[in-house]
Formats: sequence, structure tokens, C-alpha cells
Amino acid sequence: MIVGSNASQNAAQPSTVLWVAYSALVLVLGAYWWVLLDNQRSQLAYAESQLTLRAEQTSEALATQIQIVMSGLDYLGKSLATRYLENPADFSRAVDSAVTTFEEDIIVQVAVADAAGQIVYSNISPTVGSVPAPVSIANREHFRVHAEGRAPASGLYISDPLQGRISGKWSIQLAQPLRKMGDFAGVLVVSVSPAFISAYFQKVFPHTGGDVALLLSNRGYYLARSIRQHEVLGTQVSGALQAGLAARVDGGIYRLDPAWDGVSRDYAWRWVQDYPLAVSVGLDRQTTLSPVTDRLARSRFWTAVSTLALLLAAGLIGMLIKRLRIEQRNLAWNEERLTRLLAQVPGSVYQFQRQPDGTFSMPYLSQGIGTVLGLSPEQVMGDLQAIFGLIHPQDLPDVIDRINASAETLTPWDIRFRFVSPGGDTRWVAGYANPQQQPDGSILWHGYVHDISQQQAIDEALRDSTERLRLTIDAVHDGLWEWHLGEDALYFDARCMAMLGYEEFPQPATFAHWYERVHPNDQVHLDNILGEIARGDMFRLELRLLTATDDWLWVEIRGKAVEDEKGKRVLGTQSDISQRVAEAQLRNALLDNNAAAILLVGADQHVRLANRRARELFANGRPLKSIPFSQLQGSPDSGDNLLEQMQLLRQRGGAVEAEHPFLDANGAPRWFSIHGTLLDAERPDGDIIWTLIDITERRQMEVALSAARVRLIEVIRHFPGGVLLENAEGEILVVNQELCDLFNLGMAPDSLTGTDREYFYQLLDLQSEAPLGGRQQDGSRLWELVLLDGRVLQINQIPIRIKDTDVGRLWIAADVTERREHERNLERLAATDPLTGLANRRALLEGIERELRRVGHASGNGALLMLDLDHFKNINDTYGHAAGDKVLVHLAALLRNMLRQHDVAGRLGGEEFAVLLPEANLDSAAAIAERLRVAVERSIIEFEDREITVTASIGLAPLQGDVDKVFAMADEALYRAKKEGRNRTVLAGPSAP
Repeated sequence: MIVGSNASQNAAQPSTVLWVAYSALVLVLGAYWWVLLDNQRSQLAYAESQLTLRAEQTSEALATQIQIVMSGLDYLGKSLATRYLENPADFSRAVDSAVTTFEEDIIVQVAVADAAGQIVYSNISPTVGSVPAPVSIANREHFRVHAEGRAPASGLYISDPLQGRISGKWSIQLAQPLRKMGDFAGVLVVSVSPAFISAYFQKVFPHTGGDVALLLSNRGYYLARSIRQHEVLGTQVSGALQAGLAARVDGGIYRLDPAWDGVSRDYAWRWVQDYPLAVSVGLDRQTTLSPVTDRLARSRFWTAVSTLALLLAAGLIGMLIKRLRIEQRNLAWNEERLTRLLAQVPGSVYQFQRQPDGTFSMPYLSQGIGTVLGLSPEQVMGDLQAIFGLIHPQDLPDVIDRINASAETLTPWDIRFRFVSPGGDTRWVAGYANPQQQPDGSILWHGYVHDISQQQAIDEALRDSTERLRLTIDAVHDGLWEWHLGEDALYFDARCMAMLGYEEFPQPATFAHWYERVHPNDQVHLDNILGEIARGDMFRLELRLLTATDDWLWVEIRGKAVEDEKGKRVLGTQSDISQRVAEAQLRNALLDNNAAAILLVGADQHVRLANRRARELFANGRPLKSIPFSQLQGSPDSGDNLLEQMQLLRQRGGAVEAEHPFLDANGAPRWFSIHGTLLDAERPDGDIIWTLIDITERRQMEVALSAARVRLIEVIRHFPGGVLLENAEGEILVVNQELCDLFNLGMAPDSLTGTDREYFYQLLDLQSEAPLGGRQQDGSRLWELVLLDGRVLQINQIPIRIKDTDVGRLWIAADVTERREHERNLERLAATDPLTGLANRRALLEGIERELRRVGHASGNGALLMLDLDHFKNINDTYGHAAGDKVLVHLAALLRNMLRQHDVAGRLGGEEFAVLLPEANLDSAAAIAERLRVAVERSIIEFEDREITVTASIGLAPLQGDVDKVFAMADEALYRAKKEGRNRTVLAGPSAP
């Protein structure tokens, strides 16, 4: 305790010194950081002052430039005012010449207003007095200040931005007064573009950053801005700048974060000398100061890293110094304590050294050697050769060989040998030493030796007992193991290791090490066994262990916990049961892989064994063992019947088969085909094996099919249409009354049942039969039957298949007479002109296309007439559209009466008609066309007591080429007929396309 206290006091002294030094370092670093941050604040303040100075210099330079531009414009205005008063005729040329002296687009316009404010000249209008429309500026401020005598002494008035009433552009008005004989005669206005000034500012700030330049009037209105100018024209500034302008101070600086772009800027503004204008320049703080702030931030970062590294290094150095001082003090204390401990250890600790010349020495030997060899340390160390002479002669060669082998391989030396003391008694001694090569070539062993005579006697007795037990165990081929609970040490004999294929196994092994070799699915069972071990119960467990070849071996572990002078242990045996488990697994696999449910029922009518299928059906996979067999059965009646079958089986033997309901795991009844046999035919009162095959679906299908047939027959009988069902051989199975009524059979549906299709066809009064399309992909067919009474019936024949096998056909008949009549009417309306009743343009085009396909595009067999009524518009204008419609209807009737039966007349639109003449050559077609023309010419149409006469022009073309070409040729011929005087027929010539 005194040593420990001194060590603590000695360790505290260097700690105080180290803390003082560390605190001094922290103070120095804090002072350095204060100087660094103060210096950086100074640098940042200097950079901000330079930013403000640059803004002031830039605003002053821009104010000077604006003053120069304004001086030039002021001079221009005064010169033009003088020229206008002295020589108005030459004024326009003077304006053009003056405007060209300035950069393009700086001057929007030059205008002159008379004393009343009326614009009398604008260079937008080229000559004096030639203004397109009267424009007045009498209400404009730049006119009123001169008219009311409020103009500045210089005579020049600069307006706020205005949108010109002639130019339509934003401009700044520079107004000069016009005076004749001292009287006010009007103003001359030079309109300057704000865009030009903005463009000039953009040249000063060419980048798209946040710098901005402003030109303001003395009233605070924006005259120009370098960026986003269109947003501010016509508006005023606010804040510090507005206050400065209003106070008429010489200039100023301010900082602003405008909402229109959120860029923080330092602004400086100046008045433009001699003019009521101000220039303001705002420089982007972020862009300008970022190089400085970034450099300062990097400096702070690396200084912080250096500071932290320095503090960490100082802390580590202090810790190392403190630890070194403590270890030096503890070393002396540990040496003293070690000496005291060695004196209390049974046996002796020693150092044994072999010199390079082969001689031996013993640098150290503890006092405990007296209890081992009966000699003092001095006696042993004084004569080592004599000590070797006391080793039992039988053990001496082995001791010397072990020493030499340890010296050659530098491996530990571990041996048991006998020592004969000077008193003549023999002792068993265990020695252990670890060799170490010394720099001088010698070998130094650090070792321990102790008396094991008593332990050796116990070991020999134990070996004898173990051998006797081994002989017993060999007879049953079991292995032995032992688990020392206090030490968590497991020992296995050779047979245990041989079972698992290990020649050597780490001895002792820990329980965790052995637990890792247990199959994961068996570890949970092992966890339960640990409770039995704690209670001291005998236990038995079957599990799988990992072998040396990474396979799993089934073993049976048996054991019991015991407690004696060696502490609490578990002793047990290990048996290889792999063959027995394999046989059981094969048996279970055969049962579990069976599609049928298998139950083994004992004489007490309880389930003794159930395969997987039975457990899934009746217990959702849970065990069925010991459940009463009657609990699985359905109704009591079926249970009594099954009990009779079991009694019959026990009386007669053999097997029984029947169909019975059972309740599944959800309590629902299911039907099974069951087969029962005795497990042992020679024991009628023994177990019975029941094999159950689920036939629930089959029985349900049989019931469903029966019900479906009844429903199907009822559906067919009440179906709103004719239905006939026949089988694969064509035999009629079912016919409803609606089918008999549709075909007017005059007989009951049942009278057709059992007949065939041929008999049914003989009963029908058919006019025609026509299929509608081919056989569909699903095999169905659709066709129409026309009966003698004119009705149209549509028949849909649908094949009935089960697993690609044709089992019959279903006929569905419906009366579609009205639908077909309606479709024909629709087709007729779709192809007919509603006014004339002739074919419409679409129907006529289809007819020409069909005729061209029939005769061939190059035959010329056939012709097309294109007919147009002459001056038909005059009829509509003179008599009205009703008269025009009557003329068109008359012409249509004329065409129908005069054309051949197979000719097709149609209305193309308006007063234009066309006639298709199939199989007509050009001569006969020309004759038909001429007859039509003459008939039209001689026609008299009466309308409201007035007579209307018309003529027609006709173009004739052969059927050659395609439809477009035929129409083009006929249209070209019709055009020529119109051009040559109308009321004539013209044949298409070679020039037609």
C-alpha cells in the first residue's frame, strides 16, 4: 500500500507541470487568434473602403461622361432651334445632318411643337407640317415648363422618361424654347433613348455580374439603368438616394439590398455638372469582396487546423511523458512485488543458460527449489553436473534430448521426469521452459519446475480407471465427454473425435466453440437441455454435429450433471445414430411425399402417426398425434358407418374401401376415398393404417355439373333468341321455343330432341344462305338465312370444347330483318345526293374506280362526261335558290330518263354533274353528250308563273389512267367548252394531263 501511495504522489507532480505548460500554450494560441482576427477585420475594412472608393470614382467618371453627352445634346437642341426659326425650309436637312453626328439610336426623334403644343414637325415625318395625324404635347411637362415660364435659366429642360406619342418608344425629352421677337413660339424637343445610355453603362460593366449604374433625374425618376431597365422606367428611387436628391447634397454613398435581384451593393452617387441629373453606381459586394473573404476564410481554416494539430501534439507529448514517468516508478514496484510473489508460488522459477561453448549456468533460481528437489538454490547453482546425476537414469536421455531440441528449434521445453533426492526418495517433477536466443549466441531458458508426485499417482490411477471404462465403452461403440462448468472446458475422448473425423481436436474446447458445430436447427433444442443440466436431471438429445469434412452427423448425446471436489461437471456419452436417423428419414420421406393423407390409428382409436399431407389437411401442419380419430370425422352417421367398417376389418382382415366425409383444419367437411388395412395382419386388435385420398373437388364437380345442366336448360328455354345445342355427332340435345317460332316450324321443341342436323334442315323454308366471313379463330361461324317469307335470320354457330376436344356446337339464331333493311337505307343515303337523288361524288368516284379496274387503266373502253350549267348563278340571283334547286332537280330527272340503264349519273356539287358511260367508245359517248346538251337547251322549267331556260357545257374524256387523270381530262375539256362560248360539247385533247 505504501508503494502504491508513493507512486500516486509521484505521478501527480509531473501532471501539474504538464497542465501549466499546456495552459500557457492555450493562452499563446488565444493571443495569436486575437491578433489574426483583428488583422483580418482590418483587411476586410480596407477592402470595403476600396470598394466604396471605386464606386465613388466610377460614379464621378460616369457623371463627367454624361455631362459631355448632355452638353452635346444641349448644343444640338439650341442649334436646331435657331435653324428652325431662321430657315424652316432647310430645317429637315439640318436635323438629318445633326442626328448623324451622334451614335446610332441615341436620338429617337426631333420634334417641334407650336405655341399651342401642337406637333408641327417630327423627323419621323419627313417634311415640315406633314404630320400624319394631329398630335399635341400641351399637357406634357416638358412643354408646360416653357409655356408657363418655369424653364431653367439655361433654357434646357430634361424630362422624366416618356413613351413618345409618335415614335411609341421610351425616351428622355430635352426641350428647348422657341421665341420669336421675344414671345414664346413653341418648343424644340430632342428625344434621347434610355437604351443608348443603358448600353453605354453596360460597356462600363461588360460582365453579367451584380454591378449596376443608374442615371436619375433630380426628381428621383429612373432615366436609365444598366440592367433590367424595362422594369424601372417611369418609377422613382427611394430610401437614402431619394433623400439625398431631395436635399440637393453634392453626392453620397449608401448600401442597399434591393428586392428586385437581392444583390447586396455599395452605392456612390454624384450630380452631373450643369444638369439636373444624378449618376449612381452600385458595386456587387459579393463579387468584389469574395477574393478577400475567401482568402481570409482559408487563412482561418488552415490556422484552425494548425492550432488543433498543435494542441493535439502537445497533449499527446504530455501524455507520453506522464506515462513514461509512471511506468518507470511502477517498474521498480513490480519487481519487488514479483519477488515476493515468487516466494509464495509452489515450485521454483528459474533461468537456465547454455553458453556458446556448451557449458551450462543458472543465472536465477527461486527459493522454492528446496520444496521440489530438497536442495537449496546455492547447492543447485553451485554444481549443475551433480544435479543432472540425480535425474532418474531412465529419464535422463529424454531430458537431455528435449533440452537440445529446444535449443536447436527455439521451441518451449515441456517434460515430466523422475528425480532421486539425496535422501533416496523418488519424486516426479514437471518442468517447463521457454528458450530465448541471446545477442552473444547463448540460449537462455525462462522456466518453472514443480513437484507432481501426488498428481502423477492420481493420473496413473485415473488412466487405469479410464482404460477399464474404455474397454466397456468399446463394446457399445460410444464416446465419452466431460464438461467442466466452472472452467467452461469440454474434453472429448478419441472415439468422439473419430466419429466426427478429427484426428486431433483442441483440448479443452469451450462450450461456445462446440456450440458453433451444432446444426442451427438443433441449437434451440440444446438451449432447452441447458435447463435440465441446471436442475441436475439426466438428459438425452439427438442433434447434428459438423464433421471434419463439413458434413452433418446425427449423434445422440446423453449425460448428467455431477458435483464433487472437482467442482460441477457434466459427464456423458456420444453415440453415432446416423444410420438409424437415415432410416427414419427415408420412412418419413416416403410417407410425407405421398399425395394421400396417411394415418396410423391405434386400438384405442387415437392417432399414433400422421404424414405431412394429413397434418396439412386436418391441423394446418401441426401434430395430430394422440388426437381421437372420431374428432376428424364428419357427421355422426358417417362416423358410425366408418366404425362398422373398422369392426369388419378387424373381424375379416384384408382391406376395406369406402367414401366418407372428414372435417379439415378449418372445420369444413371434405370427402375422401379411404383405404384401411391392418398394420400387422396377425394382430386384428392392433393398429390400422388409413389411406385417405381427397375427392372433394370431384364430388363438388359432379354436383355442380348436375346443377349447371339444369340451369343451362332453363337459360336456353328462356333465352331471348333461338338456341339449339347439339353434341359432337350432330345429335340435337336442346332446342328452345324461340327457335321453333323463328323458323315457323309449328312443332314443340322437345320433338326435335334426339334428331340430327339433316332432319332439322329439311324442315326449313329457305330462300338463300350466305356465310358472313370465314371461320373465326375460336372456330365459330356466322351466316345469314333468307326465308321464303323474306325475313333474314342470322345464325352464330359456336363450338364447345373441353381441353381442345370438340364436344358439341351451340346455335344462336336472331331475326335481323329490320337491321338489314335499315343498313340498306343507310348505304343508299350515303351514296345519294339528297337534292337530286343521283349518286353523290363519293359514290360516283367509287363507280369510276370499279370500272377502271374492270376494263384496265389503258383500254379507253368507256367515257366520263362532266356537265356544268351555264350562268347558273344568274338563276339563283334572279329567281332565288328555290328556283335554282328546281333547275337542278329537273336536270337530274332529264339525265335519268335519257341515259342507258347501266350508265351512272351523279352530282359533283353545285351545278356540276358527271355521267359515267361504261363500255362506250368516244363516238357513242359524244353522241350521248350531244343529245343531253340539246335536251337541256330545249328544256323549259316553270317556276312561279315564269319560265326558266338553261344551257349546259359538257367535257368528254375517255376512261384511261387513274381516277384523278380521267377527272382532270374531263375538267380540262369542260373548261374549253366554257371558254369557247358555252352550250357545247368538247372532247379532251392530247394536251390534257
